[in-house]
Amino acid sequence: IKEIRIEGNVTIPPSTIISKLRTPIGRRLTSNDLQRLIREDIRTLHRTRWFFRVEPKIQHAEGEMILIFRVLERPVVQSVEYKGYKKVKLKRLMAETGLKQGSPFDVNINKDAAKHLERYYHEKGFTKATVKLEVGNKPKDRKIVFVINEGPKMKVTSIKFENNKSMLPA
Repeated sequence: IKEIRIEGNVTIPPSTIISKLRTPIGRRLTSNDLQRLIREDIRTLHRTRWFFRVEPKIQHAEGEMILIFRVLERPVVQSVEYKGYKKVKLKRLMAETGLKQGSPFDVNINKDAAKHLERYYHEKGFTKATVKLEVGNKPKDRKIVFVINEGPKMKVTSIKFENNKSMLPA
């Protein structure tokens, strides 16, 4: 293999993709070894969840081979932002959503993350908290922005029963 090329990538740099590959450049390989390494590389690239499709192609040039991987990228999250939070730490919000730069972009996962964050706030005593998915709810988006309105934290300070009567016979 004289060279490895990546085609079809839009947001992921070729160097990042090539860094995941095991097929060596400049070494002579048997046909079986080459095919095995290419299959392993395809599996490795699919496991990144960066691509819908990965197709290898070998091109012969000047008596040497060029290995080309044609890829079809999945959309990838470019950034995640949380606006309006004060009482909950950013690290906790990130852990609750599980969303981060470079992870696969999915509108439904983003919407679920907003609902999950709102439930999390409610469970922590912020019963009036709202979480809105401001950016990241359209298929063309690549950024995710959550707008959080925490509201006051509620605490039960006392419980009072009025007009309660025993149902047991006296």
